[in-house]
Amino acid sequence: MSTKNPDRRAFFSLLRVMFKGESRANGGLGTALGNSKSRRRKRLGRGSAKKAATVQKQGAKVNLKSKIGSGFKYLSICLGFAVLAFLTGSQGYMMGLLGIPLTQIFTTAVLILTIFNLLLGPLNTISYFYYVKDIPFYLSLPFSSRQILRAKFIHSGSMSILSNLIFLPLFLVPAYMARLGVLRLILYALFYLTIAACINIFIICIEIILVRFSNFAHNQDRFMMIFSTLSMVFAIAFGIGVQFVSNDPVNMQGQIAKSVSSLSGAFLVQLLLKLFALPIVFTKLVFSSSLLKLCAGLIGACLIVAIYYLIFLFLGDRYYLDGVMSVQKSGGNKSSRVYQKSELKGLISSRSPLKAMISNELIKLRRTPIFFSQNLIGPLTMPLYLIAVFLVVSFLQLRNKLSISEAVAMLRAQTGGLNLNHPMLLFVTVGIYLMTVLMAGTSLHSLKMSISSDGENFFFYKCLPVKTRVYLLAKALIYGVIATLPLILIILLAGLFLALPPLSLAYLILTFILLMTMLSHVMLAIGALYPILQWDNETVLIRGGKNVLWIYLEILISLCLVLPSSLILIFNYKWAYLPLWLGHLIALAVLVLGVVCSIFFCYGYAARKLERTES
Repeated sequence: MSTKNPDRRAFFSLLRVMFKGESRANGGLGTALGNSKSRRRKRLGRGSAKKAATVQKQGAKVNLKSKIGSGFKYLSICLGFAVLAFLTGSQGYMMGLLGIPLTQIFTTAVLILTIFNLLLGPLNTISYFYYVKDIPFYLSLPFSSRQILRAKFIHSGSMSILSNLIFLPLFLVPAYMARLGVLRLILYALFYLTIAACINIFIICIEIILVRFSNFAHNQDRFMMIFSTLSMVFAIAFGIGVQFVSNDPVNMQGQIAKSVSSLSGAFLVQLLLKLFALPIVFTKLVFSSSLLKLCAGLIGACLIVAIYYLIFLFLGDRYYLDGVMSVQKSGGNKSSRVYQKSELKGLISSRSPLKAMISNELIKLRRTPIFFSQNLIGPLTMPLYLIAVFLVVSFLQLRNKLSISEAVAMLRAQTGGLNLNHPMLLFVTVGIYLMTVLMAGTSLHSLKMSISSDGENFFFYKCLPVKTRVYLLAKALIYGVIATLPLILIILLAGLFLALPPLSLAYLILTFILLMTMLSHVMLAIGALYPILQWDNETVLIRGGKNVLWIYLEILISLCLVLPSSLILIFNYKWAYLPLWLGHLIALAVLVLGVVCSIFFCYGYAARKLERTES
């Protein structure tokens, strides 16, 4: 740094390390590739110029690969943000066409922003400020707790505000449609950012007080499990409730306008916004026609942010370090249970390696909150959530046209004759193919992360008398059943409800099982080929930026794998003119071949590659 102040120079160095990440932080302390080159040259000796040149070329190739990988990672993250911003912008465009006042649209955007931060912010913030293992490392360096707190605040705050930008087009698009000018759009965006900053600062302040004066947050597993479960339940309830508000087949546009108007003016909504997003009180001033009033409202919002920041500094300087120490020193709960002799005998009895690995994996899922919510609760509840939304939307669309009994009778009349020669069954089968492809980026992603979730414990498992194939088989069984069983039950219940012929229902279930088996082993093989075993915090592992890129790649790979069978069905229907049941049998045979190849690939090449993995 160009500054001559040593404290400021140290602070910016710490901040730069946090932005670059843990892996590059160690490089900044003397183990970077550039430093290792000189050490390699010294080890090789003066006469080994050819070997030194070879090592240098290899290092350049590694640098090029890492840069390409980083570029793809950031490109995938930007693509994901662009898609979400497009979706929110399209909603804003629709609201602008309906003539909804801009203040109501802005209030709705801030409400969504507040709910988004309340669902995800506390869990991520408390993990980053208290539960990560880098705090003792930073304290051992010549940095004060104030510098660490401020650097963490800037780092986490900037990342949170960047994620909050996805809701910005919700009101900027209708503001642009109203032709308000570029200057006003920029000032409106700044006003939105002040509100996002206030929400994030308020959440951090609440957590500093909670950790310091309550033992509830000291138990990391209990806090994260309870909070993640409540967040997921609230998100599902909110998603289903929105369907009741926004679905009106008679007057869709009027219903949306009425819902936005009533939502933005509700007492509880206003109370929530004024509690977490206090600059919202300047909304009418900011969105007035006078540019002077707009600037005055923006200045008032900035003053509120400054006051919030001063409160954060006061609470952080007074209580943050004590909270960190109390969390770091807190241990596990003492057990007072008395075991009987028969229980101990059952616990120490010998088991097969497969049962032991399955039991160990289930214990890890149950005791690790982030794995419990992401790898167990998520795959189990997401299909149920989609079915619930489908039923609610169908009910709201048909309630003014048909009764429930008439709608069920009509559906059964259409689906009762879906045998293997019916064209509609072919399209249902292709729909199942597409559903499994989408699941590759959601439920099946846990299979790819299952080996990485072991972390450095994986090297302990390598020392056990357990074959790598058994280790992989245990993960395939657990996560495969978790991802497959709920949807099998849904397909079975839907088939019975719609009176599908037994042979057609069995064919659909068999197709789905084969698809899930093939994709599960492919995802597990990818996890074995590219494990991430060096990590300190489970949240960073699950929600890191590289996972976005991997999800895209997993969906693309799954699409390529299911494409041959689906093309066989479509080609036979369009051009081959063979009996449809024969096309289904050929597609099943191709799926069986894919399952066999995926199993051999997973337990053969991928298992041998995993065995050679070193720390």
